[in-house]
Amino acid sequence: MPGTNLKFNTGGATPRMTAMTTPEDVDAQVRDAWEQVGRLGLILGPGCVANLKAPEKNVLQLRKSVELTANL
Repeated sequence: MPGTNLKFNTGGATPRMTAMTTPEDVDAQVRDAWEQVGRLGLILGPGCVANLKAPEKNVLQLRKSVELTANL
């Protein structure tokens, strides 16, 4: 039956992840999130809140990492 083997993970981009890490750490965490769902159905977002103190470079890296790894 279609859809019975779907996996997805939501959230993942914790406030700590974007505020207290380097862009390289953000990239590694995005790649890990993909692996956790078997490269299927990843919905990556800040969860309940986004940390307003997150450096812009980390927020931009989050988007870039998702875009670069989505088609691997």
